[in-house]
Amino acid sequence: FGALFDAASHALYLIGDPKQSIYRFRGADIATYLNAKQRAATHFRLDTNWRSDGALLETLNQLYAANPLISEGIEYSPVKVAEPNVLQGLRDPQGGTLPAMCVLRFPADPKRAASEDPPQVAGALEAVVAADVSALLTRGLEIRDDEGWRPLSPRDIAILVDTNPQAQKLQTQLRARGIP
Repeated sequence: FGALFDAASHALYLIGDPKQSIYRFRGADIATYLNAKQRAATHFRLDTNWRSDGALLETLNQLYAANPLISEGIEYSPVKVAEPNVLQGLRDPQGGTLPAMCVLRFPADPKRAASEDPPQVAGALEAVVAADVSALLTRGLEIRDDEGWRPLSPRDIAILVDTNPQAQKLQTQLRARGIP
């Protein structure tokens, strides 16, 4: 590979995201990412997020500034919010405040915790997430889209999980609360 593309007469553009490598999205590999980054003569960065809510991006910028990613060779660069998204997001028509992010803490070793106290811990994460989704949907919140403000609905919520069994447990918890 290097014999073909290390010559000055060839241009090779590599587009990489360390987060995709860390979490192995689409088969990405962190060692491959770091090797390619180290060998690249020039680096460019996309510094504006065109998809996410401004309050969420500001919260993430603060979180990662205080607690950088723990991996040598990976730095967090603050991201700007695109102008159309500055006011995008959720709102409470009754004037309540909404946090940009909530952090849930669970035992560091879920297998150990589950074996010590199965009834209370097994499925706890899925139950908490489903309860939070239910609370969001029944609170009367509104979401902004291209047409303006409308009621928040299940189609507006995405939940990422690690495994199919975890997705099935979460789906069971959501359905038990009447959420498709």
